[in-house]
Amino acid sequence: MYVDNENIKQRAKRAVWLGNDETHYVRTWIDKDIKDLKLLIKLTVGWIEHAIITELLIADMQKQ
Repeated sequence: MYVDNENIKQRAKRAVWLGNDETHYVRTWIDKDIKDLKLLIKLTVGWIEHAIITELLIADMQKQ
């Protein structure tokens, strides 16, 4: 599934940034930690769930 929702892409991008910070000796995002990464992942998953549910409901409930 291709994601074209800008909100999902922006949150996922930042989750990748923080995830990369956890693998390097020198951190880019000094004021962020694993809690922030978990929050970004939670937000991203939430947006994806909402997008999928909305798509399913729209397809299922066409005007008759």
